[in-house]
Amino acid sequence: MYKQRHQKGFYWDEVGAGIREIGVLEMEIFIYNQHLVMVVEASLDFDWEKSFEKLSEMPIQIKWEEYMAMFQDADSKASSSEKWQRMERIFQLP
Repeated sequence: MYKQRHQKGFYWDEVGAGIREIGVLEMEIFIYNQHLVMVVEASLDFDWEKSFEKLSEMPIQIKWEEYMAMFQDADSKASSSEKWQRMERIFQLP
């Protein structure tokens, strides 16, 4: 169900507009079993914490997070900035 909710016809276009509004240029989510990885492309001066805090305050994003919580092992009131954390890159092919 989680995968389906991210497909055309189920995904809320207003959520994508909000993500672009905070400065995200491209976003992909990958799934393996119960593990998710999000890849985000943004400008070099993109501030993850400030931008995702702004996103988490948008009314449509709040509704989306509450809606999607039923498919996640997360608090239904948790914001995007609480659910999605930056990962440390430990390798890049030279």
